[in-house]
Amino acid sequence: MNLNILYDLNDMKVVSKDDSIYLSSWSLGSEYIVNGKEIVFDGEPVVEKGKKGITQIVSSDEICGLNLQLEPVDGGVRLRCHVKNHSQSIVAMEKIRFTSRDLKNAGGKAKSRFFTNGHQSWSETRTFKNDQKEMISILPSMVTLQDNPRNLPASIAGEFTSDMFAVISSHDIKSNILIGQGAPFKQFIYIRYNSGIHRSVTQNLQVEIDFGGMILYPDKKIKCDEIFIKADEDPNKLQDWYFEKIAVDSAKKQPLPGGWCSWYYYFTGITEKDIYENLDAMRQHNVNWKYFVLDDGYQTAVGDWLSINNKFPGGLKKVARHISEFGMVPGIWIAPFIARGNSRVYNQHKDWFLTDKKGNPVKAGWNPNWGIGGNFYALDTTNPEFQDYLQHVVHTMVHEWGFKYLKLDFTYAASLYGTAFNQAFSSAERLTHGYRIIRKAAGKDVVILGCGSPLSPAIGHVDAMRIGPDVAPYWFATYRYHLTRDPHALCTMFAIRSILNRCQMHRRLWINDPDCILLRDTHTKLTREERMSLVNAVIITGGMYLLSDRLSLLKEEVWHD
Repeated sequence: MNLNILYDLNDMKVVSKDDSIYLSSWSLGSEYIVNGKEIVFDGEPVVEKGKKGITQIVSSDEICGLNLQLEPVDGGVRLRCHVKNHSQSIVAMEKIRFTSRDLKNAGGKAKSRFFTNGHQSWSETRTFKNDQKEMISILPSMVTLQDNPRNLPASIAGEFTSDMFAVISSHDIKSNILIGQGAPFKQFIYIRYNSGIHRSVTQNLQVEIDFGGMILYPDKKIKCDEIFIKADEDPNKLQDWYFEKIAVDSAKKQPLPGGWCSWYYYFTGITEKDIYENLDAMRQHNVNWKYFVLDDGYQTAVGDWLSINNKFPGGLKKVARHISEFGMVPGIWIAPFIARGNSRVYNQHKDWFLTDKKGNPVKAGWNPNWGIGGNFYALDTTNPEFQDYLQHVVHTMVHEWGFKYLKLDFTYAASLYGTAFNQAFSSAERLTHGYRIIRKAAGKDVVILGCGSPLSPAIGHVDAMRIGPDVAPYWFATYRYHLTRDPHALCTMFAIRSILNRCQMHRRLWINDPDCILLRDTHTKLTREERMSLVNAVIITGGMYLLSDRLSLLKEEVWHD
């Protein structure tokens, strides 16, 4: 199903050859700050034909000019946009958007579906019927932790939002449209869709580009990420096409990680003794797993990564050596872009953090695993002193202690909205910059796993990516879902949903991390059928596989199965 570009002096249409799909009545707008004043501009565009069949839509006010170009590609349409500051003032760019105020999808508004991709690893990713509504947690800390505060759902039936890409479908007559972000992944892209179920509203689509307060100097322009629009009868083929379009060559060649992780049995209670006990169990059963991952629980405080608590009296260099001597690759968990309020990093270096409008460190969330005082804050990857500290931490872990697998958690914090040391970075670029610093310090042969990470800024910078919420030793988080209205509530059922819904990213963008497999029948509320559902989802989709049980408690039949 090919899309053509049709235009006249007053409007432009992206339309399928059979006229079953069209997007028309386009407008362009922007949000920016000049001299402390917030300005919102929505202008009627001028449509004109450019070179080589490219259609241009131009809109401008006295400060910022927007230029949107559309050209055919692979039976679809590619959108390229730039924004220019033609004033003599410094502009803090917030967002630009372009809207099709009249969208037609052949099945009609009564039969549409919307596939939404969540902002980061843990965010809800699923299909909604046209009359459903997206939920948002009533707890602000959970919103920051799992949602995108810059692109929150409206919580109104028929109105939907997605990050990076989305698919609008009419299943009964096989009509599907994909809108997706392309390279170089320097901004966040949001897709908003109104299904038009209310009589006063027609179906419409809005694409928004978020710079996060990035500075644009006089007479300079910003080139935005490409955006693709493509239609097909099969929504799965659309996703295959899209992920091939933005694929990373190294993802196809990366060996599939497998092994053991401490988290889902020991949580923050892990000790040095527990490490050796599980190594002994592996030795007794002659396993050939590759990675042995020490998760959260070794540090004295989140943020003080080289300060080891008294549960590891021999130190982590000794732990890594024992793992290596057994023939496995040592791995370690770190949350590189956050620090708790009780850490030395926070109390001695508050200038290393992103700040809010009041000049306070940006709060990045709250983690109940870290106690009542579990608040933590977002570090600024553009700050040179923090960069030096981060490189020192990674160099020590990898080159002095011997850990060759890094699980990077809570990484969304680097991209939270706030004032940075260097405001010439967009919020997405701050995260990418953090990944680059870690890769440079670690070396190209170290496996880097992103977790709690916005997806697009990590493309090409991680070897593997968590693509769903945490699994858990229970099937469904009843109280968290219903009482706090948390749509991302970590549980095994929601983990499986994301494993399936994001499976087409695997071996294209990275190695998919579905999270750990849990096989134990003690210290768990999962039934055997539920445990096997998780195992089967991992096997079917082909992602990496790590076990997270106390191995000495597994029954012999589990080892033989």
